[in-house]
Amino acid sequence: MFIGPAIAALIGLLCSIQSALFLGFILGLGPSDSRIVLTIVTVTALNTSAVVTIAAFAQRGSTSRLLLAFIFSFIAHFTWFAFAAGLKQDIAWSFVPATYIAAVACSIAVDPLRRIARPRKIGAVAAGLSPEILRRLDEGVEIISDPAAAVSRYDVILVDFGVALPPEWTRYISLAAMSNCELRHVRNYVIDRSAYLLPEDVEPDVLRHHLQRSASYAPLKRCIDIGASLLMAPIAFMLGGAAALAIAITMGRPIIFAQDRVGRNGRVFRMYKLRTMSVHSTGGKQIATSKSDCRVTPLGKVLRRYRIDELPQLFNIMKGDMSLIGPRPEQPQLVSEYQQIIPHYDLRHAVQPGLSGWAQVSYGYASTVEETRAKLTYDLFYVREYGLSLDVEIAVATIWTLLAGRNVR
Repeated sequence: MFIGPAIAALIGLLCSIQSALFLGFILGLGPSDSRIVLTIVTVTALNTSAVVTIAAFAQRGSTSRLLLAFIFSFIAHFTWFAFAAGLKQDIAWSFVPATYIAAVACSIAVDPLRRIARPRKIGAVAAGLSPEILRRLDEGVEIISDPAAAVSRYDVILVDFGVALPPEWTRYISLAAMSNCELRHVRNYVIDRSAYLLPEDVEPDVLRHHLQRSASYAPLKRCIDIGASLLMAPIAFMLGGAAALAIAITMGRPIIFAQDRVGRNGRVFRMYKLRTMSVHSTGGKQIATSKSDCRVTPLGKVLRRYRIDELPQLFNIMKGDMSLIGPRPEQPQLVSEYQQIIPHYDLRHAVQPGLSGWAQVSYGYASTVEETRAKLTYDLFYVREYGLSLDVEIAVATIWTLLAGRNVR
C-alpha cells in the first residue's frame, strides 16, 4: 500500500530538484529582467495555491493527487520558462492560468481514474452489525459472514469496533491487519459516505477533540472571511443598493430587517437582512419561514432566489459575529425549544455560524421540528469535519446552489 505514494514522492522530489535547476538557469542568463522575476513570483504563488486547493479537496489516501498537481505545475511552468528565456521570447501570461487549471483538473482526475482502473473491494464483517448500519451501507459493500473467507479479496474491511467480537472474528481482523488490509470503523465509513451525522452516532468527546486539533484553522478562516468580504463589498454595495431602492419603492420602510440570532457558544448577536416580507403581527412569537410563506412579497421572492437579501450579513462577518461558512444561526426562542426536544442540538453552536453551510447546500431550510432534526444531522457532520477541505467544498456547492436556485423559501 505504501509503494505507490513512495514512488510518487520520489518523483516529486526529483521534479523539485529539476525545477530548481531550471530556475537557476533562468536567473543566470544575464541581467535580471523584471518580467521574468515577476513571472517567477506569480508562478510560485500559483503553485502554492494549487497545493492548498488540491489538499483541500484531497481525501484520505489521496496523496498522489496533491503530488501530481505539484509535479505537473512545476515541470510545465519552469520547462517552458527556461525555453522562452533561452529564445529571448516574451512570456505569454495566458499560459500561466491555463497550466494551473490543467494541473488542478489533472490532479482531481487521479482518484476517479484509479477507481475505474481498479475499483476498491470493500467488505464488512457481519458480526455486530445492526440493521440500521446494514441499511446505510452501499450496495457495493460485500457482507463477510464467514470468518474463513480470504482476506486478500478485500482492499478495505469494515468492522464495528464498538461491540465485542467472537474469537474467530478477532483472529480474522488480526490476519487482515497483518496483510496490510485497511481496517475502518463501519460507523465512520457510513457517516463519511452519507455526509451526515445522526444524533445517536454523536460522540461529544470526539467532536470536542477534533475541534481542539482544528483550532489552528480558526485564524486562517477569519483571514479568509475578511479578505473575501472585502472582495465582495463592491458588488454587494451595488446589488444591495439597487435592492434597497426597490424595497423602498414597493414595500416602504423598514428596508433592513434586524433580528437576534444565536452564535458560537450560545452568544446572541444582531443579524441583518434586507426585508423580504410584509409586516404581519405574530404576537411576539418567533416563527421560521415555511414553504410558500404568504408573508414573502413578490420582490422578496426574487431577492431570496438569488440570496441578495443576505448581503447585509457581510457586516456581521466583518464584525466577527458570523463566518462565510458555518451552520445558519437560528432565533433564540427557537433554539431554546429545539434544545429541549432534539438531542445534541447545542453542538451546532460549537463553531461560528455562517452565511452558507453544509446543511444549507445539502438539505435547505427547515420550518418544522422534523425538518430541523434532519437538518441538524448535516450541521453535526460539519462540526465533525470542521476544516478547510469541507469549507472549500461548501463554497463551490453554494455557487452551484445560487445558479440552480435550489433550497429557496
